Amino acid sequence: MHILNFLDEAIALETAVASCYEEMGRMAAEESTADRFLKLRDEENNHARVLGIGKDFVRKAPDLFGATVMDEVELRAGLAFTRAILEELQAGRLEFREALTRIRDLEASYERVHMATVVAIKDETLRDLFTRLSRDDRDHVTVLEEILSKSK
Repeated sequence: MHILNFLDEAIALETAVASCYEEMGRMAAEESTADRFLKLRDEENNHARVLGIGKDFVRKAPDLFGATVMDEVELRAGLAFTRAILEELQAGRLEFREALTRIRDLEASYERVHMATVVAIKDETLRDLFTRLSRDDRDHVTVLEEILSKSK
């Protein structure tokens, strides 16, 4: 997959995850949990902005990226999976714990994707950007597991 297409799809994915967190914030029984989801939403929206910055770098200096960073099928499957979660949340067909589990698993898988992207980047600043995204995904998994453990 061409890097610009990869970044477009990744931005769409981060935005969809942010929307999922917003919906889950509405579903949360406690205000403190809702606030945590809204913080996650804001971080995911920030990830989308950061990826947009990466896209600007690519346009200006395409040689900063190495080979294709990810299988197109895998990225599109993740985006479709996230959009399906969002659709089910918005329709009220997905229970809170199940949504939480699915999003946690998605965050865990995309931590790996961001790290794989780091390997393909030649520019240190961009590599740091994707390393940060990976760390944030790992932190999100931790937050989601905490919420999951309290929502029994």
